[in-house]
Amino acid sequence: MGRVVKGARFREERYALAVPEIAPPPAEFADADDLGGGDFYGFGAEHDAFLADAPLANAHAHAPAVDVEAVRAQAQGILDDAARNAEALLADAHDRARALIEDGAARADAIAQDARRRGHDEGFTQGRETADREMNDMLVTMRGLLEMARAERHKLIEAAEPELVKLALGIAERVLHQQIALDRGVVVEMAKVAIARLIERDTVTVRVNPADLERMREHRDELIAIGDIRNLRVLEDQRVDRGGVVVETDAGTIDARMSTQLDEARKVLHIEDDVIVEPAPAEVHVKNELTAAKAS
Repeated sequence: MGRVVKGARFREERYALAVPEIAPPPAEFADADDLGGGDFYGFGAEHDAFLADAPLANAHAHAPAVDVEAVRAQAQGILDDAARNAEALLADAHDRARALIEDGAARADAIAQDARRRGHDEGFTQGRETADREMNDMLVTMRGLLEMARAERHKLIEAAEPELVKLALGIAERVLHQQIALDRGVVVEMAKVAIARLIERDTVTVRVNPADLERMREHRDELIAIGDIRNLRVLEDQRVDRGGVVVETDAGTIDARMSTQLDEARKVLHIEDDVIVEPAPAEVHVKNELTAAKAS
């Protein structure tokens, strides 16, 4: 039979639980609206230089504005979806972590109160240790949730990027074709760019689409003056698409057709064949000009 201890007093002690604060999301979880600037699409310096030299941008500042709001809305929609999904994952992870911490604190308090009610110091200590272990387990779970959210956010952005690239290239294609259709001066500017790259300018033949023949003949004298050409012939050729030119000399050929430039752009940007992009500005296809120049 146990002894009865008279005059015993129960002493209540409070113990602080080490519950870390949930830090705000790091800089890498910036708002999805910040993803659009800079070098987000990964094109790099090569892509920037590729687009910066566009002759059409300088030659057609007067071209009518092209309505691309619908396409731009599609691109923004993809970004918004990715941002919303990423933010939802982060918010869910934080909510679950907060709930785990609150639940752990409640459990620790309940265990401590139960131990105090029984008046056993040993039970109180064991309860505190149990609560600490549960809290550590919950913190590990919380960190795992946050890592999963970060990985999922990265996947969402990677999945959205190709669609954004395709939309941007689609916009460039439509702008190009509309400029060619609405501005007859496109072919003249392309001829100027090609002629400026000539090494041999004694006899020059410029081949254009039949629809551009009249426009080119109107500017024949201007082309002769710019290129200091002795003999210039302008011929129609069904193989040349609208807005493009093929310039021939004794030294070689410069293929400045729009289709050729689109193919070169695909190669530079590593784009699949089913995606049409804006032509490489002034990066005309030089076949034999440089070889002839070195040989001379």
